[in-house]
Amino acid sequence: MERHITKEVQIGNRWIGGNHPIAIQSMTNTKTEDVAATVAQIKQLTKVGCEIIRCAVPTQEAAAALTEIKKQISILITGLRLQPWSTVQIKFVSIPETLEVVSV
Repeated sequence: MERHITKEVQIGNRWIGGNHPIAIQSMTNTKTEDVAATVAQIKQLTKVGCEIIRCAVPTQEAAAALTEIKKQISILITGLRLQPWSTVQIKFVSIPETLEVVSV
């Protein structure tokens, strides 16, 4: 199998693409508002080698839950899936250390 060289991108302190090692990533399928279930799923994914996680943020409650989720995990959260009709704005001040949730 031939590997295609792609554009290098830095996500937090992690580089992906180019000649960097392939990063295992996944997306949660829990309701992000359910902090306990989402954290449990992220910890299970981390155990099996996941390095980057994506979460759906369809509501204000889901956005608010991200702050608590981030406190309980060590993995990088990125690639947030916001709904196009959402009035939620997520602002990363310093990825991945600080996650600030701002509603508009």
